[in-house]
Amino acid sequence: MLIGRKWNLTFGREFAERGKIAKTLAAVAGPTLPDDAVFVSLLRDVGIDELLDQAAWHGISPLLYGRVSTCSAIENGFLTREQTEKLHRSSAAILAWNLLLQAELRRLSPLLEGAEVRFLLLKGLGVAEKLYPSIGLRPIGDIDFLIRKTDFATVSKLLSSIGYQPQDADSIQDQLERGFHVPFYHLERGVTVEVHWHISRKGHPNRIAITDPALVDSWWSRASEACVAGRKVLLQAPGDLLGHLCIHFLKHRFGFEDEKVNLTSRGALIQLSDIARCLVLYGSVIDWTEFEREADQYGLLDVMSVVIEIVRRTFPNDKAVIKNVAEANLPLSAEDESIAARIADRLFSQDSVLPANTEGIWKSFLVSLRNVFPPPQILAERYSVSPSSPTLPFYYALRPFQLAVRFGSPWSRVSRFQEDLTLNRWIVGKGA
Repeated sequence: MLIGRKWNLTFGREFAERGKIAKTLAAVAGPTLPDDAVFVSLLRDVGIDELLDQAAWHGISPLLYGRVSTCSAIENGFLTREQTEKLHRSSAAILAWNLLLQAELRRLSPLLEGAEVRFLLLKGLGVAEKLYPSIGLRPIGDIDFLIRKTDFATVSKLLSSIGYQPQDADSIQDQLERGFHVPFYHLERGVTVEVHWHISRKGHPNRIAITDPALVDSWWSRASEACVAGRKVLLQAPGDLLGHLCIHFLKHRFGFEDEKVNLTSRGALIQLSDIARCLVLYGSVIDWTEFEREADQYGLLDVMSVVIEIVRRTFPNDKAVIKNVAEANLPLSAEDESIAARIADRLFSQDSVLPANTEGIWKSFLVSLRNVFPPPQILAERYSVSPSSPTLPFYYALRPFQLAVRFGSPWSRVSRFQEDLTLNRWIVGKGA
């Protein structure tokens, strides 16, 4: 009874805190920070360990550390010394890595220019430098170049000459024929450089499988020169950057393989922060009539509208965001508004990775059942008992009730399966 009560209290508290943690994270990630008093009041209502874990999951640890460092949160004891050090280490590691990528861009840029290869710098360093106050506030994974496909052989040879090797096992020819980029990895530096000639392939879910070369051609025609990492490079025009960030957000939300879709919240908030900051910084210079026309031309208008609506729902108290979303005034059908609401709600779900598939509710139910009743070895490990313990059957009997407290009734789980299918059908273009 005491064990059951302990688990019920723990899960009940987690469920109650979900909305509070989501509100606190959104306040940290938004373009406009709340004042100290508002932020401290948010911290009073959340579990700090859970907040730190969720901040790391969503890629906003540096933003959280920057915020708690500039208010009275640490001095007033909201964070313990261990929690503060954990946040500091995470943020310092991200800063060090981003500085390494800056140095690598400074090394690669003149080499590409010397080989007369024209390139666009995508996402990553450009976003971190142009949309955030400091290079260390936005985690970056790698360096992304967009080139003309006709320049690929030259770029491949150049990268190989300085220690980069293709990262994937597939042959270069296969990647050129079926893909949209080839990643190269430098073993000594640990850096990945992704060489793009497009941003998507046919294998992606239909709504984001954009393969028309005219889209990228239009980016090249509107690109402009800017300084990143102390080098002059080409960056996308504001409207093109916004559109790319929207597509990229959905691409990372929906992993697609073997006709199965996995909706994940990992890194979602930092990507929404990118989009929100792009809206706020460039909202007044983007030609929204032209943006809407071109998005519609490539079948992307509903995608853009859905993501912008998710941004609005994620940062409902940020006046600058709301103002620029209103300025964009993209059309939003009732169906797409429902999709945006579903995705926005799922971003802060207790399930970090949320399964969905095209094979029906029954298949999803079987997958969920295996999670509820895992093999004895796994269940014993979760409860810190021996697999041969006589108490293990008790834990099997208790588990459905514990999960019901945490995630809701079995009927709500059936509803969740239906929702998974709705999101799946939307992203693969079959309608909700």
